[in-house]
Amino acid sequence: MSRREAIVLVSRALACIQLITALLDATYLPERVLAFLHYANLPEATTNSQHYFRVIDTLSVFTLIVRIGILLVTFLIFWNCGAWIERTLLPSINSSEDPAP
Repeated sequence: MSRREAIVLVSRALACIQLITALLDATYLPERVLAFLHYANLPEATTNSQHYFRVIDTLSVFTLIVRIGILLVTFLIFWNCGAWIERTLLPSINSSEDPAP
């Protein structure tokens, strides 16, 4: 296996991990959206605890969507395996860095 093939293999494996994590996080989305909608549909004259849960659920939905988006972007970066990924995963070995025998 050549160096380039090894980098592509590792990069695609990391991409698959990111995609699976994004899909697992997406399973939490319905629960968080329903909790948000529950508190969002309450009348405005509510207790402080209900307002607190409305704010917390809003932040929870927002951060989950941002997390899924970041994971999907990371998936695309690793799947395409650009030159930056190649330099990061396996830097080139210079002849000046080799120890003298």
